[in-house]
Amino acid sequence: MGIKHFDKFFAVAEKLALKKKKNIEELDVIGRRLLEDYKACGHIVMMPHDILKIDNYSFIPLLKHLLEKAGNPDKILSPVEGQADSSWMADSSFCFINIRGTGISPSVHGDFINAAKLLPALRVDAIHLAPFFECALEIIYGVDSVTVIDENTLNPDFLKAGMKADDQVRFFTDVAHLLKMTVGFDIEPHTSQFSRIAIEHPEYFRWLKLSKSREELDGKLTQKEMLTEKEQVKIREQVKTHRDKVLKKYGLKNLEQPGKDPETKKAHYETIDELIAAGIWTIPSHTWKGAGLPEYSHYVEDQEFPEFKYLSTDGEDHREHAFGTLTPFRFYDNIPLNRVPKETEAPVPNEETIKYFTGIFPALYKKFRFDYLRFDYVDHVWDSIIDKAGKFPISDRITPYVLKKTISKARSGGKKYIGAMAERMGTDINIYKKVGFDLLLGDDILRPINLSLIKDTLRLNKKIEKLNSKKGRKVNIQFAVDTHDSGHPLFNATPMLLYGAKGVGLRMFIARFSGWGSAIRSKYELIGNHDGTTGLYLANNKNVSVEWKSDKEMNDMYHHLEDTYARLLPRLKKAEFVSFTPIQRKAAYWTMKDDEGLMVFVVNLTQHANVPAVLIKEVKIFKSAKIINPFTAQHRMMSHLLINELQPHECRIILIQV
Repeated sequence: MGIKHFDKFFAVAEKLALKKKKNIEELDVIGRRLLEDYKACGHIVMMPHDILKIDNYSFIPLLKHLLEKAGNPDKILSPVEGQADSSWMADSSFCFINIRGTGISPSVHGDFINAAKLLPALRVDAIHLAPFFECALEIIYGVDSVTVIDENTLNPDFLKAGMKADDQVRFFTDVAHLLKMTVGFDIEPHTSQFSRIAIEHPEYFRWLKLSKSREELDGKLTQKEMLTEKEQVKIREQVKTHRDKVLKKYGLKNLEQPGKDPETKKAHYETIDELIAAGIWTIPSHTWKGAGLPEYSHYVEDQEFPEFKYLSTDGEDHREHAFGTLTPFRFYDNIPLNRVPKETEAPVPNEETIKYFTGIFPALYKKFRFDYLRFDYVDHVWDSIIDKAGKFPISDRITPYVLKKTISKARSGGKKYIGAMAERMGTDINIYKKVGFDLLLGDDILRPINLSLIKDTLRLNKKIEKLNSKKGRKVNIQFAVDTHDSGHPLFNATPMLLYGAKGVGLRMFIARFSGWGSAIRSKYELIGNHDGTTGLYLANNKNVSVEWKSDKEMNDMYHHLEDTYARLLPRLKKAEFVSFTPIQRKAAYWTMKDDEGLMVFVVNLTQHANVPAVLIKEVKIFKSAKIINPFTAQHRMMSHLLINELQPHECRIILIQV
């Protein structure tokens, strides 16, 4: 007996190919070619746009091969299922995929069925899925639900043929698992301001009600008075009354009722309109450096929304940094307005809200068999608390206390292998490890390519090596080739736009070859990095797909570099760091050794200048030496340890037998 969603895929793919009058024999030839390419390399060397153009039917031979290789099981197991702990995270490389943004053209949204075809072309062990649930204002991180999957991530043809939303997501995760990849997703400590979650569970959020005139809070109460449990209960009951009236109109049980997507969407929007008309709003999220809760200021008549004051811990006005479209989970009560709580009047954990939040991952694990969770919006969690234990926040932020509970819950029931990644642009993994994290994003994406980057990377690797020399779970700090928000105007750090293809290649080289032993860095990349594609930041905030660049030079560079890494990985795992040598401020090389000899990694750090000559002066006598260009896979033997010229942002590897 086959697996339901694979059987469905095979049947629907064939049916659609016939309906479109495709030549089945030609599609079979393409399918056999894809399978042979995969068998020969363990991956497919194609660019994303070319893969997306291939009919789904042609992927059937590869999928059947993978299923057969797995023993044609009744269910697909994760490649890390049952491991003793989550140390595998430290050894994995990751690719971020926004499913919605992977369409074949900017005007066509992506979907889980077609995105699964991209997986064999990626040279990573793990997939980081962007939020794929229904969202507000087209912003994928403004989640409206953790059960209703965004229709703009689903394949409409397969949906019409009976392959439901959950089945399409599970198909994707199962394909990844068959390819020996793990899959994780983003979990948010907030939702959109009028999310289905907030309306269905108003008790997990904070609410305000405005007077009919909108000139003040209802009943002329102060915000402090309105935040008392007595007043919050009154508002929550009104939320339920408005919601239930609309649900009754549409014959629904709740706003997330399975199989009723068109009706629940209409009911959701209608309920929002009713709440706004009644003057009922959630309190928005505070800013990064915010103190306490935002304080109601006034009503903006012409745009019909309440405005708030956002004061930082040092009393500055941070309105321009506010996330007005998001509302945080009510993890704590007794938080003051726009000031840091006193330890003598500390915030009180709301255990019911925390219980709901900690249950999100286990529920999604049952459906989709995810391997890890990535926490968004936790960059400053350790400097947003008033106590050393991490239990009491300075604002409406999630705390280490809640994070630890969430990770522990995810790993309960014998699932100690479940991983945890933090969106932390920092290097303090030793602190985040205390609550269960395995990985931090790191701050490399904010750094220009220069000598300081190399020095600090090697210094950080030594720190990671020291941490992992101790018994217990391994940890790591990712080296980000790129990140999904590098295109944010605040960062303006998209490597392809700043440095071009060779600059991206050099970042990949540093990610892969700067580490050794237990300090080999976890590479983090984006879908499209390997063919020169940019635009994911826009695709995260608007319902558009990226415009695939199909840069063959970049794609070839990516695969050559990864082939070189795969060949040298066994040596890197047993290697030790030897030395680092800067060459003025233009170039540098670092040396490692293992039982086979020395490995020297040379980089030109300039974007426009050639380095005329690089001499490996530390080695006087050697038996043989081979130089490799990882961007082209070309290699030759050397009689002298001299590189005559190194072009901008190029790199070389020299393997020396001494």
